[in-house]
Amino acid sequence: MGHDCDIDGDFVMGLWQIQGGKCYWFGVPLLLGAGNYHPQKPSLDRLDGAKPYSRDNVVLACRAANMGRNDSDAETFHEFVNAIKMACCIMDAGGAT
Repeated sequence: MGHDCDIDGDFVMGLWQIQGGKCYWFGVPLLLGAGNYHPQKPSLDRLDGAKPYSRDNVVLACRAANMGRNDSDAETFHEFVNAIKMACCIMDAGGAT
C-alpha cells in the first residue's frame, strides 16, 4: 500500500538551509554534484526507518552516514557519532588510539 509523499524540492532546499548544507549526523559539508558513491553525496535519511519518507521523518545526510546507520535508531546512531567525535578529540590531543 503506497503512502502520499509530502516531500518536494522546496522542502529539501529548506532542509539544506536549516542544516547549513551539512550532514545531519556528521556535520560534514554535503557535496552537490558528487558522484553516486561519494561519501559526502547528499541523501534523504529517515529518522525512523519503520515510518515512510515524510517531512517530519527525514533529514539530509551524507551517503556515508545514511549507509552506515542502516537500521540503527536515531538515538543509538547519535551515541555512536558522539563516541567517534570523542575518540577523534583524544587522538587530536595526542592521547591513546
